[in-house]
Amino acid sequence: MLTLLRNLLRSKIALVLIGLLILGLAAFGITDIFTPRLGNSLVRVGDRTIEARDIDREADAQIDQMNAQGGSFTRQDLADSGRLVNVIAIQVNRLTMAEYLKQKGLSPSDEAVVDQLRQLPLFRSSINGSFDLQRYQQYLNSVGQTEAEYEQLVEDQLSLVTMSRGFSGAVEPPSALSEIMAMYNGEERRIAYMLVGPDQIEDQIEPPTEEELRTFYQEQRANLLQPERRAFSIIAISPSDFIHRVDITDEEIQNEYAAQIARFSAPSTRVFESVVFEEQEPARQALGRLLADADFDQVVNSLSGQIMAAESVLRDDMTNEDLADTVFTAPVDIWSGPVELGDGRWAIINVIEETPGEAQPIENVSDVIEQELRAFKAERAYMDSLEEIDDATGSGLSLEELAEVLQSPAYSLPPVDNQGVTEDGKRNTFLNQIEGAIDYGFDLYPDETSFRQDAGDYQYIIRLDEIVEGYLPEFEEVEDRLTRALTNQKRAQALNTLATEVADRLDQGGFLTSEAETLGVEVMRPDQPVTRSTPPETGLNAHSIQSIFAAGLDESFVIPLQGGLMIGVVEAINLPDGDALRRQVAATQSQLSNVLSRELEQAMFAVAMDDVSPETNDAAIETYISDNQSPQ
Repeated sequence: MLTLLRNLLRSKIALVLIGLLILGLAAFGITDIFTPRLGNSLVRVGDRTIEARDIDREADAQIDQMNAQGGSFTRQDLADSGRLVNVIAIQVNRLTMAEYLKQKGLSPSDEAVVDQLRQLPLFRSSINGSFDLQRYQQYLNSVGQTEAEYEQLVEDQLSLVTMSRGFSGAVEPPSALSEIMAMYNGEERRIAYMLVGPDQIEDQIEPPTEEELRTFYQEQRANLLQPERRAFSIIAISPSDFIHRVDITDEEIQNEYAAQIARFSAPSTRVFESVVFEEQEPARQALGRLLADADFDQVVNSLSGQIMAAESVLRDDMTNEDLADTVFTAPVDIWSGPVELGDGRWAIINVIEETPGEAQPIENVSDVIEQELRAFKAERAYMDSLEEIDDATGSGLSLEELAEVLQSPAYSLPPVDNQGVTEDGKRNTFLNQIEGAIDYGFDLYPDETSFRQDAGDYQYIIRLDEIVEGYLPEFEEVEDRLTRALTNQKRAQALNTLATEVADRLDQGGFLTSEAETLGVEVMRPDQPVTRSTPPETGLNAHSIQSIFAAGLDESFVIPLQGGLMIGVVEAINLPDGDALRRQVAATQSQLSNVLSRELEQAMFAVAMDDVSPETNDAAIETYISDNQSPQ
């Protein structure tokens, strides 16, 4: 479809689509407001370029978004993972599409860009919701962008969004296609099935012979080969080890309670008076004079201030955040401000009185305070212990002697491979949770004890006790494992053979009830019909639903399960009609419109890439990526 639409966009019909987009942009006007930036560029698109600093800015914005969700990514991480290349590609695509639209006469006017800027929540005042020029300039400074560059970005976004909306408004899927998709989405199937498992074929499974096992042993040599493993002893210390070593007195709890009384109290009430001015400058002058002990009435009258009635407020009741911050952080009996009000005026305020909220009794919060104090003192004791650990490890003591000095146990662990897995296949969770301990341990010589190593949440000292060389177990050592594995393999093969034979008989006119009786299982029928959107909670995952809808009426399907197989037949197929079909068509049309719009956008982008032909500076891009990658 993409090729068809791409050819379509090169035809006369494209003029109609472009015309629709121009109508969509009519409110924005047609103009060109940018000045191309030249220099040592990564990419040139038309008479505009992409510089390294542009990619820096976009990459940093992406990193900020990821880190806001709990990550700790850097630009180096983006480069190492290949995502920095994606950042460059996205910018090339954006500029290419914007340049193509501009060539076709689709560029919003200066007025449209300014209007869009004024509507962005990021730049609105928290006082009255109007555009805040200071916020706008602070943002540009923070991201290292000029007004012209940011306005160009807004212009591009307006063009692209309007293009997308233009396609959505112009595309209406054919009714026949909508009906077909509606019937596809609304199709319902009634099924019957039985569950078969090992019990149904157990009498067919012969125990493996020794000859079979020895053959299987040869086939599985690569899987049976045991890697080199190493046994370690380790002391691992974390702040939690000091929790029960610290003491918390009642006096400490009382002092902390007094220091944090506001935290354990209901919100306080403040009474404040204010003087309001029409502009900021007289408010500033009034504040300065009052702080210099000038006469209150004379200051207010000379600067045309309006004295407001005193108010008693809770912070949560105040809608103006800036005013609330001023009122509830200002010292009592000292004029503060000025602060902008919601109507554009400015005020200075004086807190007359503060009434603290009722505090919870110390008995209600002492456990919380004690827990926090204990954690704080444990962390401090942990940090203080690091020097003691270093002194002890440098004294030549054995790991066991170090454990006594540090009052922390030394754990002797069974041999593990370089993934922390023992010979019986169990992962050593303790060793694996100490970051870097396994890798560091594998670099030690036999009987070598490390110095203190920092693993973030842990400080550890590790000793290599033993190296167990890799080997291939003898047949007798793994005979039981081979027996279980080969028996399971035979069982799975027998189940698959049974399923194939049953499915063949069902497809040739056999009855599911007869097959179920022969196997001694029940036939089940779901209360609700199966649809393509049946949720996984019903026990049918996407693969299961696909298998059911791949079968025709009265045909069989076989679905693998955790402990066996589901073998069933499709007993009925119902397609929506009448009102049900009309409702489904209505829901489908919007979905189809979105699909067709996306196809058109992709086709237009393909045409744009051909027509605009962005020029890439491969050497500069390679150098930029290399400069941001980890040192090799």
